Amino acid sequence: MNSDQTSQTRTRARSVVQDVAERLADPRYVAEHTTPVPPGLMGTLLAGGHAGVALLFAELSHDDGRLRQAADAHLAACARGMKGSAARVGLFSGLAGLGFACDAVATGGGGTEHAVLRDKVRAAVDPTALRLSATVRDRLRGAGGLQMLDYDLLYGLTGVGTYLLVESISKSGAADDTVLRSVLDTLQHFDGTRDVDGIPVPAWTVGRRTPASPHGYVSLGLAHGVAGPLALMSTALLHGVQHSGLNRAVEGLAEWCLTQLRDDGQGRPAWPRLLEIDATGRAAPTAPATLLGWCYGSASVAAALHRAARALGRDDWADRARAVLLDAFRNTNDLARVTEPHLCHGWSGLLQIVLRTGTPGSPDPELSTLATTLAERLLDQYDPAAPFGFRTDLGLPHGRQDEPGFLLGAAGNALALHTYATGRPPASGWDMALLLAAPA
Repeated sequence: MNSDQTSQTRTRARSVVQDVAERLADPRYVAEHTTPVPPGLMGTLLAGGHAGVALLFAELSHDDGRLRQAADAHLAACARGMKGSAARVGLFSGLAGLGFACDAVATGGGGTEHAVLRDKVRAAVDPTALRLSATVRDRLRGAGGLQMLDYDLLYGLTGVGTYLLVESISKSGAADDTVLRSVLDTLQHFDGTRDVDGIPVPAWTVGRRTPASPHGYVSLGLAHGVAGPLALMSTALLHGVQHSGLNRAVEGLAEWCLTQLRDDGQGRPAWPRLLEIDATGRAAPTAPATLLGWCYGSASVAAALHRAARALGRDDWADRARAVLLDAFRNTNDLARVTEPHLCHGWSGLLQIVLRTGTPGSPDPELSTLATTLAERLLDQYDPAAPFGFRTDLGLPHGRQDEPGFLLGAAGNALALHTYATGRPPASGWDMALLLAAPA
């Protein structure tokens, strides 16, 4: 792929980002044109609400300060419309998401009028985070069944920890926070086992028991699996957190992931979505389904392993992560199943992973070429007739939906395109919500 084609794609990306931003600037227009979805489908706030849209303007305001007004307007709309969400603390559907958006807006010099809101969010999150951390720790010791939503990035402890890490960095410049340390201390225990009916299984094993998987299953991806805690702990190390056992936990989980590579059915190593736990307490030696997305699969786990490699200085892990990532895009079956534009399991999430993989300051021609290909796939789904420039399929009746938000909507698509178009890491740190960000 030549430089002229890359330049043309970047120009096209900049134009689409500008158009999407103009469509999303007014919270009232966004509310009026969003396809209604069942309550609780993806939550509100960061995933699909005004807080997620605010992330787009938090990032763009670093180049155009006038856009801080739009970021502030969406934060205010989010705060007004929280309703029952105030009882939840998760990153993508609770208070932590609103706090994360406030932090992102503050990076551009805006959001000062939301300082009180930011402090109120933190005050509400802290005690709940400590209770959740204690609950997960007890369940890892065998006190009750562990649920995916207890610990995952979207709704659970990993997401809350991500917000706390961002908070700590933004306020003090150093990650030194007692609540954050409690969360990290609990997540360290994922590097180990717990007993289910006297059988030692991976600590984060969840799910129903069936004859095929009598002791449940484990998830591997960033959204709901072990890659989330691995990426968070690695990112904490990269930001200078020194906590007893953290290095050991990162090393143990990274090595475990490396042992779970399976043949993708086309002769290449790949990480599956899920692995069933057999009667011996080990991941069943089958060839489970793979997936190409940010949420699950090889690209997802490779992103987490790459951060672990940077945190512990393991070039061998980094090389392996890069190789499996590139191989994932050679699986024609998985590639054919990518049909959506969004961050979760669409083109924009894959684009952001590729853009954030590699050694800072050392261009990687193969990854750069792949990024341009992915940007073009995403741009091909731009629809100027759609209210927000993109439509997505949320699995609801009546065709594709108009979704403005971050994880499944137009704001997230525009953010990934902006990273591609500018050729630089996000100034606002918005992709920390995906556990893709790391210090330069």
